[in-house]
Amino acid sequence: MWDNRRIAWRILLAVFIAFAPVRPVAAQDDVPPAALAEHLKDGFPDPDDIGWMRGLFPGATDKERAEWNAIQDWVKACTDTGTARVRAEIIAMGQGAPSLGDRTYPPPLCAAVADLPPPKGMAKDWNAYLTAHQEAGRAFAIFFHGAKLGFESAPFDPAWANEDARMLMHATVREQVYRKAMSWPVDGPKLEPAVWQAFRRRLTLAVTQEDAKNTAMLETYVAEHGWPTISRVGQRASGAAWLLVQHADLDPAFQLKALRLMEPLVSKGEVSKSDYAYLYDRVMLKIAGTQRYGTQMTCKDGELVPEPLEAGVEVDAARAEMGLNPIADYQKMMDEGFAPCPTN
Repeated sequence: MWDNRRIAWRILLAVFIAFAPVRPVAAQDDVPPAALAEHLKDGFPDPDDIGWMRGLFPGATDKERAEWNAIQDWVKACTDTGTARVRAEIIAMGQGAPSLGDRTYPPPLCAAVADLPPPKGMAKDWNAYLTAHQEAGRAFAIFFHGAKLGFESAPFDPAWANEDARMLMHATVREQVYRKAMSWPVDGPKLEPAVWQAFRRRLTLAVTQEDAKNTAMLETYVAEHGWPTISRVGQRASGAAWLLVQHADLDPAFQLKALRLMEPLVSKGEVSKSDYAYLYDRVMLKIAGTQRYGTQMTCKDGELVPEPLEAGVEVDAARAEMGLNPIADYQKMMDEGFAPCPTN
């Protein structure tokens, strides 16, 4: 699935980066095994302390392999528990049994532990991997330092409505910078393939941390103030709140709650119609398996196509009602904005 809205202002905004230290997230229900727990920092894997992966590679001791297997068993258990919890929450909201398909919803720590190690097929030489990982760490440190300097030297927009708006915009900047850096092989420093893969896994960890922190922040805000409306925080900050919930993908129950809060605000002009449409499609694809507005795309047989649509929907009419361009124009824009779909 793809997001490609308001790309220009997001990229411009990414120059002004808020890189405060990541705050610890709430404790997970699932306690990680001791072999992993000693390698955590602020509730997530420490990317500079990856000894817990040693059992994945050839030449590991029996103890290292046993510890690795225990971690993998824990990842599976906490993923199953998290997915079951999401299903129960959605049912409790009166949505009916969600059609989650093969999607899983692990807690953020569990997701991070699953994503940080290299694929088994790439885990061939521990020393070579360590070398690539360390070089990726140095590249990431330069990236982080430059971004932090950029943020500290640049003023924020004085037109932002209030401190609530600033909070939302700052959070959006952080997560967008990490996501934008995913395109480094195209328009950034050239890294060796193994180094780039290790760098990208660091970025994935950073995105997971930011999304977890932002989801918790937005949940708290919504519980206290309701959805951030245009009249309360301004159009750009209200759009920033939408982007944060759009990326709260490990918590579809909260995404559904946000969708329901936004729905009556659309006709009042208090939230963007197109924001609502994008979130509707993202949420309903997860829990019903279909979308209405064709905003979520996927690769199929080498072509970029919309994910399944609701039965009987006239997609261009539905899109026009939400201020979106025709689906053919949207698909062309997506084709031009992303790398071609794989052909095999």
